[in-house]
Amino acid sequence: MLQILCVAEKPSVARQLAAKFLRLSSNECMRLAENLYNRGIISYPRTETDAFSGMVLPVAGLKLVEGVTTPPKSLDEAGLLVLLDRYGIGTDATMHEHIKNVILRNYVEKKSNGQLVPTKLGFAISLVFARHFPDLISVSIRSKLEAQVKAIAHSTCHVIASLGERESGRDFARRGRSICARTQALVLNAMAANSLKILIASSLGPKGRFKTLVSGGGELEITKDGNCMLKNMQIQHPTAAMLARAAVAQDTVTGDGSCTVILLIGSLLEQARRYYFEGIHPRHLSAGLDFAKQAVLKYLDEFAVAQKLSCESRDLLFNVARSSLCTKVKPTMAQTLAGIIVKCIHCLCQQPGEAESSESLIPLDLYMVEVLPIKVGTDPEVEFFRGMVMDHGCRHPAMPTSLENCFVLTCNVSLEYEKTEVNSSFVYSDAKSRSELAQAERSFTTKKVQQIIDLKRRLCTAENGKNFVVMNQKGIDPAALEMLAKERIMALRRVKRRNMERITYCCGGSPVNSVDGLQESDLGFAESCWEISLGDEKYTFLKGRKNPRSCCIVIKAAATYEVSRIKEAIRDALRACKNALDDQKLVPGAGAFEFAAATHLQTLAAEQPLGKNAYGVQMLAESLLAVPKALAQNAGLNAQDMLQRMKEKALASRGATPREFVGLDLDSGRVMDPTLEGVWDGYSVKKQTVNLAVLLAQQLVLIDEIIRAGKNMSPAQQS
Repeated sequence: MLQILCVAEKPSVARQLAAKFLRLSSNECMRLAENLYNRGIISYPRTETDAFSGMVLPVAGLKLVEGVTTPPKSLDEAGLLVLLDRYGIGTDATMHEHIKNVILRNYVEKKSNGQLVPTKLGFAISLVFARHFPDLISVSIRSKLEAQVKAIAHSTCHVIASLGERESGRDFARRGRSICARTQALVLNAMAANSLKILIASSLGPKGRFKTLVSGGGELEITKDGNCMLKNMQIQHPTAAMLARAAVAQDTVTGDGSCTVILLIGSLLEQARRYYFEGIHPRHLSAGLDFAKQAVLKYLDEFAVAQKLSCESRDLLFNVARSSLCTKVKPTMAQTLAGIIVKCIHCLCQQPGEAESSESLIPLDLYMVEVLPIKVGTDPEVEFFRGMVMDHGCRHPAMPTSLENCFVLTCNVSLEYEKTEVNSSFVYSDAKSRSELAQAERSFTTKKVQQIIDLKRRLCTAENGKNFVVMNQKGIDPAALEMLAKERIMALRRVKRRNMERITYCCGGSPVNSVDGLQESDLGFAESCWEISLGDEKYTFLKGRKNPRSCCIVIKAAATYEVSRIKEAIRDALRACKNALDDQKLVPGAGAFEFAAATHLQTLAAEQPLGKNAYGVQMLAESLLAVPKALAQNAGLNAQDMLQRMKEKALASRGATPREFVGLDLDSGRVMDPTLEGVWDGYSVKKQTVNLAVLLAQQLVLIDEIIRAGKNMSPAQQS
């Protein structure tokens, strides 16, 4: 009150301020002012009135004046547009929509003369908001909100900063500390994870739909591989970007499971948000998730089917590869690729009888499979080649284009004239000296080429019918190519480094870095080597020994996105087969594990006294069911009906011997046993998926505030 009296210049102003901020009447205000004045605290004499409630006032006189009072004139649409434009509410394109909406919602009524008259509903809503939410109908706040939206549209303001400022009622960008209010961190993270889940869930499983990724240069990529989508999408939200990186890491480690990770995390955070608003502390949710994770991993060991897998288990490997491929490509293409994948795995494995002990076995190296795209034809075709294919040919027209029974030299030797690493100059006095200098420089390369020719002459004779092929990682100049062509040596220069090791696994021999002291043991052997031309490109085919340990898959397609999709599918299928051989376990697919694990967790939560930690167990159980639900929805089936059928089948087959597994048949819409249909998932993939999803969900649930870090950038740096 003292501050009001000091600020006010007149008693009338003081009464208005006291009524507005202190809810005092005029009498109470003036009595307090009189008391402060009498005590000498303020110099504030009473100058305007000395009349108070209850006093009798004499009437000096009465005068009757004739007149008419009218209500204020209502605005028409043009006048309302002027006010909207003055306060910056809406744009030229949306102002008319705002007016149209309030008319359609019966907030105002448009008269025949064009005036907009508020209805009783409009008056009631205005009074409610004015009494309880005055900030929401403030013209200045609405104008500020419009300015923030325009700033976001022009990329001059970050959307998270605007949300934090709006929700907390404070200027977070100016304060420079919090991006999100303490109570909104979990909501913000859950919204980000749920948005990513909705985007990815429609691509899960063999019936998932494709996504089209458009790069900045206008290039298209059509895929439903979660790793490809998450790796190439431009994600601005920090939480969503972190989840995408984690899912990509999941695919890098295990070769699959990126879509399932996003689906589980999104479902877990959605459940956590619901329980949080019901009053469950995040610590109880985190502890329950940890308990549920351990229970699921233990159940996974019991649920998985032990298999004695080897490279000779062709039927089982075929089913594993097909199960992985069906989620990436068409079923007909998956059937073809699965057979090729089995051939590749059999080619990479150590053949029986070639090693005397287990220590000398060569590990399965998937990088020994070259996937070579060739842009030709219309419909995509995939071929398996038991050898190597290089995407270039010989660089000399006189060289042979087809040879049989070839010695193969793989080397990393420069067979061309090279300039010195440092600047140097040679001075000569006459033309003879210059000629001798040039010959000396040429002789350095010629000697190395001559050593290769001498080895060829020693090993390849007319009697044995052998030929010679050189695969060089470095360059070969025209003069050296001329010398090799005269000896009918087929030479390829600048062979890719990744192919050098594959050639040695395919043909044998050892790669050399020098031509000094070359021996026959350094060479490999190939049954045939030939060169073909497809369009403007040349390709060299090298067919190795009888049992090569490297091979090539040739993809023939016209579209780049077709090649990319098939290549990613092949890599994932190879990794699935390798995981099966390493784990010696397989998990029934078609949503069988997720359904069984969810049922197990629900039983566990009902039987054991877990207290509030049971909410975390229930969270993971409901999130695991999101996988079979997504599979059913993508196939056009009713998710709840399919879950009910799975429950009925599980109850009917309980205690059966041998054990029956319950999965979804997405083609017929029925329940089936995935082990009988050959639908398998990887054990290590499922284990890593559960571990990663629960770990990230626990971390995000325990985040209570998002804080801005680092230095603030200037507007010029932001633009």
